[in-house]
Amino acid sequence: MIETIFVFPVVMFLGFGILHLGLIYQAKSNLEYAALMAARMASTQGFFNVDLGVGRFNDFQVEVRCRMQASDPLDGANCDDPLELAKVEVRVIRPNINTFEEWGDDCLGVNCVIANDNLLYRDPLDVKTVTFPSGDENINIQDANILQLEVTYKFDSGVPFLGRMLSDDPTSTEVISMGVDGQGVELTDAMGYLPESERNRATNTPGMRLRAVSTVRMQTPARLVPGEEANFY
Repeated sequence: MIETIFVFPVVMFLGFGILHLGLIYQAKSNLEYAALMAARMASTQGFFNVDLGVGRFNDFQVEVRCRMQASDPLDGANCDDPLELAKVEVRVIRPNINTFEEWGDDCLGVNCVIANDNLLYRDPLDVKTVTFPSGDENINIQDANILQLEVTYKFDSGVPFLGRMLSDDPTSTEVISMGVDGQGVELTDAMGYLPESERNRATNTPGMRLRAVSTVRMQTPARLVPGEEANFY
């Protein structure tokens, strides 16, 4: 009995930890596919609906949320429910705003369109310098039509006890400290964990921010209009 008292909490923690990681891996796999489907929508339909005069990023969010049902059930809600869409963030890495400024046609402010016609016959040696977060790159019109879509998803595995075992609030009475000198482990954004303010208080589980990037080629002209800048890097 004494051995069990000492060993059981450790075994339970390891078991719940393995279950948590398994659910995270499954959700990440689903998110990779959901990001690809959203990227295909963006490449074929564009970022902006000219007929309705609205952006399509809300449609991309709905697509991702619906595809994530296998890992995160809707529980009676719809994919387009605002609370459900708050879990999804979609941003365009390429083409970024600088790409539109260099390769956009008929630009008025930030109202730019990157040409998508006759790409096979355009001069690949005609390059322009575009600034990306990773540095400056010389890209041609073919490169400007490469789409990279970043999708982040706030996922809660629902595994119990982990919220108490892993916490960055060392003053909480519910915390089992995993650090030294009574200090709890700090779950940072770099580790993929959501901050305390966004944690699911009902289950007290450490939510994680999953990320997936999908790369496809644009099948329609990319358009950037005023008011949509926040969706682009």
